[in-house]
Amino acid sequence: MYKTEQEKFWAGEFGSKYIERNNSEHLLHSKIAMWTTMLRSANNEGSNRELGCNIGLNLVALKRLHPKLNLSGYEINDDAVRRANELNVGKVTKGSIIDKIKDKTVDLTFTSGVLIHISPDHLSNVYENLVYGSNRYVLIA
Repeated sequence: MYKTEQEKFWAGEFGSKYIERNNSEHLLHSKIAMWTTMLRSANNEGSNRELGCNIGLNLVALKRLHPKLNLSGYEINDDAVRRANELNVGKVTKGSIIDKIKDKTVDLTFTSGVLIHISPDHLSNVYENLVYGSNRYVLIA
């Protein structure tokens, strides 16, 4: 089912435990501050997609800053997908970001803290999803 050891690792128990280690109001506030700074360079983006969104804290931060944004994400871990969708800030799809994403394009595609966990043999696939999935902006944090 998975093409790499990294996918298997994050889709499994470690990925599920990561949810609890990285779910806090303090972390959310730091993400809001980060997005406030980063979005100063963007103009009129109405739709954003995160690749590797976990439980969606970046999506929550974006929604708090810009409530009208159309948000979506991709995440490989079932537990994280469920938790992210319970937040009702956007549509989070279960899937690997190394597989071709065929959704319609958005104004901003991004990933944050995920690329270090992607096998070097598959990084170009993620880059393609970021570039070809965006109408305007690509952000890698």
